[in-house]
Amino acid sequence: MARDNAALRDPVACEPARQTRIRFVPEKRQSQQDRILALLQSKEWVTLPEILNLRIASFTRRITSLRRAGWVIETEVTQVGRERHSRYKLISGPA
Repeated sequence: MARDNAALRDPVACEPARQTRIRFVPEKRQSQQDRILALLQSKEWVTLPEILNLRIASFTRRITSLRRAGWVIETEVTQVGRERHSRYKLISGPA
């Protein structure tokens, strides 16, 4: 019985077993620019909401960076009522 009382006084011995969480950590995270490029390569046209779903801060800067790197990206803007809808198409890669 003395053994059980000693275990009760030891806070570590009283703690329930903790579950070990296993997190998947990719070897290399894709940059925001790479994620936009992969999306553009996967479809003919990519809408703005699809790009926003990537949760990329300042996507216009990322597209501008891709253009400066030599990627040709076409932008089409259509007016629907009072709203503007944008979509993007990858035309070609760097020369």
